[in-house]
Amino acid sequence: MYRNRLEIVFCSIVLLFLALLIPTGCARNGSRAPDKIPSSQVLSESIQSLVNEGSNYFKKGDFNKSQEIYQIALEKARLVKDELGIGTSLFWLGYVYLYGYQDYQKALEYFSESLQYFQKIKYLEGETFVLAGIFDVYKGTGDDEKALETINKWLPLSENLLTRDSELKKPKIFEIRALAYWYKADLQRKRGEFSKALQNYRLATSDFLKIDNFELAGKTLWVSGDVLRINMGLILDAIESYEESSSLLQKAGKLIEANRVRISLGLSYIDSWNFKESFLVFDDVLKFAEKEESSDLLARANYGLAAACYATDKLYSSLGYCRVALDEFRKGNLKDNGLKADIFYLKGKLLRSLGQYDRAFEDLYSASVYIRKFNNKLSKSMEALILKELSDLYKWFGDHKVSIKYCKRALHLFEETGNTTGQIEAMVSLVDSFLISEEFNMDETEKIP
Repeated sequence: MYRNRLEIVFCSIVLLFLALLIPTGCARNGSRAPDKIPSSQVLSESIQSLVNEGSNYFKKGDFNKSQEIYQIALEKARLVKDELGIGTSLFWLGYVYLYGYQDYQKALEYFSESLQYFQKIKYLEGETFVLAGIFDVYKGTGDDEKALETINKWLPLSENLLTRDSELKKPKIFEIRALAYWYKADLQRKRGEFSKALQNYRLATSDFLKIDNFELAGKTLWVSGDVLRINMGLILDAIESYEESSSLLQKAGKLIEANRVRISLGLSYIDSWNFKESFLVFDDVLKFAEKEESSDLLARANYGLAAACYATDKLYSSLGYCRVALDEFRKGNLKDNGLKADIFYLKGKLLRSLGQYDRAFEDLYSASVYIRKFNNKLSKSMEALILKELSDLYKWFGDHKVSIKYCKRALHLFEETGNTTGQIEAMVSLVDSFLISEEFNMDETEKIP
């Protein structure tokens, strides 16, 4: 299933805004700002104090008080015509409305006005972070076109900051640019532009590595591996990406995440018919999971072993691993519906192969319920496969009317997701169901999509 591994939101980088906003040697102690940064771009002590106070209230979850403090800062800045103070206060008000109240329209109004002030005083740092806020507004409202348009404005500003600012600030700017590349890649993947997405994920990885952020570099490579394996079918390249990702996450001390990547690595080995390596990987993860008593990893490792056993025709062993994986779900009260759908789908196929059709139907139906909780191309592809299995089961039960219903739905999803092989198999199955159905007539065959 498609998952956004990085899980970074804009609020995770606002501290960078503060770090870039206040230049070294600023007017807090009465000294001049460096010549390359106009003195008009240094917040006054009174405005900065209010900004800090508002931020503290926000962290405590007191959004109303935070908004009140930022509003006072705005009024003070307007009174003395402090354009940097006005832009900064507007920015933080937008932040409160976006992340405190989830009021996208109001947040956009504040961010847009803030951007005008920062552009007027040519304050690139401020422009960069306001654009990040505007991006999150559009991401929150699902307007991908405007989100991508905003990212394309954001990236050139990061480039300009890198050529202009001191070595001291460059690590922060590299992180800003890496996030911009990440977000852009994420949108491109959603749009089905996988090659472009992969290119931007790699650029993000490069920037994260420049600042020794091994955790985010590893997580970005994890997503790159998913794009290569799931979306592009480039299994060997995916294996390379997963291996590097796991290594970097281990280097960052993120051992749980590193072993989750290794689950994807093991599944890639199955896809490449390297079953020996897949068993070795899943066994290693299982040992780590048992040591850590991690239900999540235990469920994933057992599912991986089930998939490897199924691929090597060890059906009863595969069924046993599926049952253990589901037990770990219950023990840990896990919420990953995608993985749960994967396990039920595999278990349903196993039971059907073993002739346990009633139980197979129950598991396949459960898989279809969990997969419908998602709404993306990948989930629809899997749902189509599940519906085709259910259609075949109903045909075996002799209920051809329901079999046809499921098969038509599967055919529709195969067409929607561009699965030509699935379409052909579904159409053949439909014709077969109509021919053996007691309700068969020529008019019905003409209704086959």
